[in-house]
Amino acid sequence: MATIKNGILGGFTGKIGSVVGYRTYGEDRMRSVSERTAPATAAELKNRKQFKLVQDTLNCIKSLIKIGFKDYWTKTGGTRGAISYNKTHAVQVNGDDCLIDPERFKFSGGVLAGLNDTTVELERPDLLRFNWSTASSYSASPKDQVMLLAIDLEGKKACYESLGNFRGSGTDVLKLDHDLTGKEVAIYIAVVAKDRSKQSDSQYLGKLRIPGPADDHQHSKIVQKPHQSTETQVPEPTPGEPDLINEQNDFITTELSDRELEQTLSHKTIEAVEATSLNGNMLTYIQKLKDQGLLRPDIPLNGLSALVYLTDTSGFEHLRLKDGLSNRFVVVVTDLYTKMVKGHYYTALKEGHGHSNMRYKPTKKR
Repeated sequence: MATIKNGILGGFTGKIGSVVGYRTYGEDRMRSVSERTAPATAAELKNRKQFKLVQDTLNCIKSLIKIGFKDYWTKTGGTRGAISYNKTHAVQVNGDDCLIDPERFKFSGGVLAGLNDTTVELERPDLLRFNWSTASSYSASPKDQVMLLAIDLEGKKACYESLGNFRGSGTDVLKLDHDLTGKEVAIYIAVVAKDRSKQSDSQYLGKLRIPGPADDHQHSKIVQKPHQSTETQVPEPTPGEPDLINEQNDFITTELSDRELEQTLSHKTIEAVEATSLNGNMLTYIQKLKDQGLLRPDIPLNGLSALVYLTDTSGFEHLRLKDGLSNRFVVVVTDLYTKMVKGHYYTALKEGHGHSNMRYKPTKKR
């Protein structure tokens, strides 16, 4: 690649095809590239082999490293930054052979605070469950999003999630493809800021073998030591609070933006049913909303009067709770795949829209 510093009429520096531009004694010059006849040296062959190893490994996670290495390590970041970093730090040379050291490999790098008390377990043969502490430092936001990666470094196959669940949720899952069946995969996690301005270093969690069809599924789990010390811990529960809250005192509520809510309404709503039984995660979330004054304190947790909306893909469930004022509601959104609450939205229903095509409009909070 060549660079033109003085416009199209000026000279250039660098290589274009078989032509090289350069400047000497104040004059712009060009010359052709001579053909090389000497064979590559042993050092050159070794360098090419290492470069190819890193490039082939990163090719299966291109879109992930564009986020994870944005503005990091090199001037342009992204793919070039990931290749440069991992070739320098992650390649392990053993004689004429070379391989990727999983503990030094990175798909993300930056200054954002990482996650603490991180664990990963094989929930079923095609699903990994990640858990982490929701307590964080002052520089982190509960709305930071996690990036998840399971990669077969030997076979150059991977499954990943570039924009996963929120930091404040404390959990997320990664669906595994058939390409990883029967393989030993390296597991990583990282965090990207909610405004995409920065990201954290990726954290290596360990290796797991993904069972094949002939294998008996055995529950596997990796527990990681705390990544870093926390600066602000979640306070201890107040005596006398319900047992449900004491069990999950680090539970964080998340108010969804208009765009985040729309992403859960991208499909047609097919039914609305009366809420009957709610899981502990949902009950805890509703209790927290009551504590924050978003719901009436006298709303019972048992026999809750509410409507549940389902989409045609069954991706999300919307629990509509009336707050006691006319035509005003709090909508609690649950991800049916992870069984975790995604967040809530304070709203009023638009007139003329029934449950068959549910949409919301914002309303001012009390």
